[in-house]
Amino acid sequence: MKDATSLSFDPETVVEISKSLHELNISDNGITTLKDLHSLYNLTFLDVSNNLLSNLVDICDAVTNWRRLKILQIDGNLISKRKRYEYEIIPVAPNLVTLNNRQINNATRIFLQALQKIRSNRQKKPKYTGTPFSSETRSFVHQLPLEFQEIVSRSIMHKRKRLEPLHC
Repeated sequence: MKDATSLSFDPETVVEISKSLHELNISDNGITTLKDLHSLYNLTFLDVSNNLLSNLVDICDAVTNWRRLKILQIDGNLISKRKRYEYEIIPVAPNLVTLNNRQINNATRIFLQALQKIRSNRQKKPKYTGTPFSSETRSFVHQLPLEFQEIVSRSIMHKRKRLEPLHC
């Protein structure tokens, strides 16, 4: 059998296949990427189990394109060894109802989408590098010599860590 990653079609054939193909089983083929399958917009079922898929971003990009995808079999790939990889796939596949023979309920999808949004916001948020003073104490502290400003800052940060852990 010819390796599926080395198959090539003329552009007309690809367009026709992308319009008509709804189910695709390419399990056990040594596939390393789904990039060549992005144009298969009408897929409702895809089995890519037991291949060599390892790039989660590649998988999520592909699944995002497949808005009609309802069933995805992806177990048995290198990515399957990664802890909670499904948590990244489910939020970007809005119509997926079954992943690796497990049903996905709406509560799970909503929770994972919210979790992904929180993670995304954390990554975008710039880290605060200034002195951790409130606006009331800032004017007072700025009147102190620089050495004392640093001591007060370290003291406040130390107490914060001990008393109320910050979850940023």
